[in-house]
Amino acid sequence: MREGRILVGPLSEAFPWTRAEVSFAKTILTPGFVLTGPTVGFLADRYGVRRIAISSLATLSLGMFAMTQVGPTVLSFYLFLLALARCGTRPLFWGRAVATWSIDFIRRTSRPHF
Repeated sequence: MREGRILVGPLSEAFPWTRAEVSFAKTILTPGFVLTGPTVGFLADRYGVRRIAISSLATLSLGMFAMTQVGPTVLSFYLFLLALARCGTRPLFWGRAVATWSIDFIRRTSRPHF
């Protein structure tokens, strides 16, 4: 890396990694989502979607901050990505949250028709 200059562009230009190593990160994320999905789902069932969502967003922001501290090794990049994969911030989780809140809203606002 050059001192005194901000590098804009792909990670392979900013770090001494090849494009293949950077692309391998997507391969790591997919199994991370698959393996942690049941755990996040169990926690959402047990403690509620709102609690898990708030804590997941806090974890995601901390993880994004931690990504700024990635060292020159590609292994640290992979480990930070796996940590972010554990967050309950995936679309499937939010879809469940919207569906649950919609059902609760309908139950509270609908009146029996006698």
